[in-house]
Amino acid sequence: TSSSLYGLKSNILISALMMLIICINVLVNNENGNNSKAKDKLFNSLVQNADTIYLMYNVRTKRMVYISKNIPSVLNIEQKEDELEYLKTVKEIFELPILKDQLRNWDEETEFVSQMLSYTNSNTLEKNWIKVKLYPQIEKKNHFIIILISNVNDEHEQQHLLVSQASDIKSRECDDWLHVMIVI
Repeated sequence: TSSSLYGLKSNILISALMMLIICINVLVNNENGNNSKAKDKLFNSLVQNADTIYLMYNVRTKRMVYISKNIPSVLNIEQKEDELEYLKTVKEIFELPILKDQLRNWDEETEFVSQMLSYTNSNTLEKNWIKVKLYPQIEKKNHFIIILISNVNDEHEQQHLLVSQASDIKSRECDDWLHVMIVI
């Protein structure tokens, strides 16, 4: 069942990523600002209940051009009025030494998927397990990086539980072996 759940999450993630790519194309190619606001609102409603934060970074201008509105729910932090507060949180994540170390070897042309990372918000001290995924999108003069930050608390708990169960089984096997040796 965990593999089918993982498959479902992967399909949802891929669908959301495809929607983000479509939104990128619309944002880049659309000259009418009102239309892009409507599409932005539509995309935000799609990702509101997702456990993944979606961001789009323009490499040329070095600015975030899109930030999904579900950062508080994904990272279990307080809702903020100012979007810049969320950028501080994202920057804090990218300052994690383990993530910086993993990114050192990234070529910025292929996709990047981090290991599972422990992130503690500096304001709330709330600890979360996250994964960071980066997808470069290069189109003519534009170079964007789609950033996905996923909450993997449930996945971490499952792995921790499996490790604990395996350790218990191994411990019982050792106890049984010792019992057999004592009887002999």
